[in-house]
Amino acid sequence: MTRAHVVLAPHADDAVWSVGGRIAEWVGRGERVTVVTAFDGAGPVPAQGWRAVAEPRLRRRENAAALRLLGTRAVSAGLPEAALRGDDGAPRYRTPRAVLGPVHERDRALPGVLADAVREQVAGALLHVPLAAGHHVDHVLTRRAAELLDDVRIAYYEDFPYRLRARDHRGLRGERVPVEVGTWLRAAREYRSQIAALFGSTVDFEGELLARARDRAVGTGWRYADRFWFRPGKSPIFGKST
Repeated sequence: MTRAHVVLAPHADDAVWSVGGRIAEWVGRGERVTVVTAFDGAGPVPAQGWRAVAEPRLRRRENAAALRLLGTRAVSAGLPEAALRGDDGAPRYRTPRAVLGPVHERDRALPGVLADAVREQVAGALLHVPLAAGHHVDHVLTRRAAELLDDVRIAYYEDFPYRLRARDHRGLRGERVPVEVGTWLRAAREYRSQIAALFGSTVDFEGELLARARDRAVGTGWRYADRFWFRPGKSPIFGKST
């Protein structure tokens, strides 16, 4: 039976930037891949000023182009991302730094909402979810949602470009796998708005992406690799733990 993967992404770029090399490998082997983007809908707060980088129509267009290149199925959960959530015209997160936590009290029910929205999509599949490195509230909420699902095999991925800390994978074990970078890079470039906002140039962005893939490959004999995390004794992929 063909293995099925579901990648649960907080935002439009997270699946491709964080797991794109592995997605390319899976698709190349004929495995079925679905990317579910959690927070890609419009919200009550306008996408203006620093929030313009969260403009949902643009982000969805970029995501669709990238996922077409990778050959995956795309599903939108349609929830507004943190920068665009608000109440009575007031944003819940007032500054760019605020979206890095803590989770607003009015967002605490969102993991249950998201879990219900994706339950049918993930049935029988290997579910890939973010570690929530960097503690962006949408990444935290996405991980919490996945952990509410029963009878689901979970592999945690390292959120790019956030710095990974030991606390992010406490209680988990890491495993490395080789990745294919050609298709991955072509797809990753489609997120032009995010590259401009976070890296300034495509050259700098690709340099950081490949540097991480080379770092994960050290000592393996592979040129490029990725790493996922899992509960001890519950590795969803066969291989040597590192």
